[in-house]
Amino acid sequence: MYVFNVYTLCLPLQMSVDLIRERYCELQHLSLLYSHVSSLLHYTSDTLRCMTEAWEDVLLTMDIKLAKYSTTLKEGASVADELLVLLACGRARSELRDFLLDELTAKGVKKIGLSLETSYTRVRKYSLNCLSSVIQALQFHLGEVLGMARWKERFGNLGISTDSLQVCIKSLGTFALKNQELQSVIDESLKSMKSFFMWIYVVILKLGEEPVPSNMKQHLNAEELKLVVHFLKKRLAKSAAGSSQSFNLELVGQYLVDEDLKIVEEKQPSFWERLLQEAELDSNAIPWLFSPSPVKSLLQLLNSLVRDVAAAFATTKETICQTFTPKPSVPLLPSTTGDSEVSKIDSKIGELVCEGKRCVYYPSARDLFLVVYGDETQQMRCCRACVRGVPGLADQEKSGTEPLNLLSVQVYNGETLSVLLEYRSSERDDVMFNAVAQLPVKPVLNLANEAFGELALEGYECHDVGRFLTQIHSLGPFHAVSMAVSGPRRLAAVFSRRTKKVRLFDVDAEEEEEEEEEEG
Repeated sequence: MYVFNVYTLCLPLQMSVDLIRERYCELQHLSLLYSHVSSLLHYTSDTLRCMTEAWEDVLLTMDIKLAKYSTTLKEGASVADELLVLLACGRARSELRDFLLDELTAKGVKKIGLSLETSYTRVRKYSLNCLSSVIQALQFHLGEVLGMARWKERFGNLGISTDSLQVCIKSLGTFALKNQELQSVIDESLKSMKSFFMWIYVVILKLGEEPVPSNMKQHLNAEELKLVVHFLKKRLAKSAAGSSQSFNLELVGQYLVDEDLKIVEEKQPSFWERLLQEAELDSNAIPWLFSPSPVKSLLQLLNSLVRDVAAAFATTKETICQTFTPKPSVPLLPSTTGDSEVSKIDSKIGELVCEGKRCVYYPSARDLFLVVYGDETQQMRCCRACVRGVPGLADQEKSGTEPLNLLSVQVYNGETLSVLLEYRSSERDDVMFNAVAQLPVKPVLNLANEAFGELALEGYECHDVGRFLTQIHSLGPFHAVSMAVSGPRRLAAVFSRRTKKVRLFDVDAEEEEEEEEEEG
């Protein structure tokens, strides 16, 4: 049985996860695919953000001006009708002439046209180059995961659902169709708006009796004329209720927000759509047939795709969690410990690895508990240690067998713990002295012969480890409260009560080389 051990704030846990041991390679491959899919989704989200930043709402200014002018028209008349008469006859009413020369102006129309072309071109570049590529990559990886889900003999117990993955692939297909729709809208808008703005720019120049550039003196050809008429009929039509625009000028920006499309152009059904209608087939019932979503924006479909992918991979997480089998545990803290005491004790709990054995240490007021796990026996063992005397300290009280106080225990390196001790001096009974020492972990682990969990904490034999202490530094009556160590730098810092004094010293140096710094 493979055993995985963790510890919480109050008790170490021993968990049996046979599924991870038996299907380690399969889980590793699945996690790699998930990381690819997750990275691609983040890339897609960043691409849509860049598209939103590249899009400019320059047409909204023109929309406001056209809406203001439409209020001056007679009942039944429209801006589109006025411009169609201008296109057909080459003449404009005085009100329309003043509007074109004073409100739109040749300079303003030229600026809007150039800004619009730059903005739409950048958005189209992101859609065509970035989104199309990432959609292909997502389809490849999700198809691979779907193939793994259908291999029941090897991946069946990982909880991968073929139904949820097919939902993801259909959602991705809908997102791809919406991306193609956006590209089509951009292409159509660029063509029609370029022809319209070129025509209206020349008209304004002629009305103002200004010279027309030589490259614009030619009359509109049949195709350009058709594009201008299409623009006047479709884009200058009144918008539906609820739209932020008065006219249907701007169509691209609505694809980049998390809202339903306000302006949806009616299209003739394609060959495949007519085929499905004639055959009376339900596109949702066919796994590899992608159905469009006419009223959803590109961002809405991306959010839906992210949710579907998260739901598809969540089943694996739930399956693995259900296979965790906890073993009996013994609390490291008494059940009466308050929340304030728990928060203090949590900072004392630590973990280290010594000779391939992992252990959790927890110092109480006078005892040091080490719970060992991760060895070849896969069993948790416990050692209860204390310090009853420190060799080499001349000023410590000799009488009595009470353990010394453990103020702080820190990991110096993988083989050594640094301990901050408090003891009663033989010279002054009313003052407590402090000392810092190094405790090798290996000899303490050799004392951990009792299985953890069979006894209560107070039932374990307490071993005196004072004889193992090395590199002992006496601090005198320093009133220490905590300590911090750095193994790579071989430094230790001891803090006094209220942190008014800090003593720094080289752990490996002699006592006379210690350096004391006082602050405040």
